[in-house]
Amino acid sequence: MHQRYTFKCWNCSRTYTLLRDITPDQTLMVACPYCNANAVVDLAPYGKQIKQVMKGSEQEQDLGEELSLPAVLPTTKPE
Repeated sequence: MHQRYTFKCWNCSRTYTLLRDITPDQTLMVACPYCNANAVVDLAPYGKQIKQVMKGSEQEQDLGEELSLPAVLPTTKPE
């Protein structure tokens, strides 16, 4: 499902919003609408593991990973 995310351009430092479908295991390529600079958004630092522990059991059940994104996603210059 597409959601609107806010990005901060690494080149001109302006913020802009784009509709994107984001999953925890991806790296986004975006382009700033103001200066047309290509940018990369690494989502790896924002992923966190979801685990569940049932009462009376010491085993954890791994439920996967979810994203805990900041209000404004920083971008970096592509290599």
